[in-house]
Amino acid sequence: MADLYGMDPARIERLRSSERLGYFDPAKIWDALDPDPSVTPVNIGSGVGFVALPFARRYPQATAVGCDILEGMVALLKDAASEEGLDIVTDVRRDECVEMRRDWMLNAN
Repeated sequence: MADLYGMDPARIERLRSSERLGYFDPAKIWDALDPDPSVTPVNIGSGVGFVALPFARRYPQATAVGCDILEGMVALLKDAASEEGLDIVTDVRRDECVEMRRDWMLNAN
């Protein structure tokens, strides 16, 4: 069994489950947004990479950023990206992730 960095195995299994695609398919996000491949998306609350990993697969020339307040989640995302040879920046500090989320929420209104 892979190291889950202290994260709850049942939670990680749910987050990685392909059953999620039935109600939340990240490919539909990228289809709808149709981003320029040179963009740098920031996935705040990236968890295990359910959104960031599909982006990195679809746009291998781009750099995605994944941040989460839980270091275990970031470590799992980093491992998954590394295993697939994907370029996802995961070394965003926890406080930077919280600040990005706060800024986004304030600017969304």
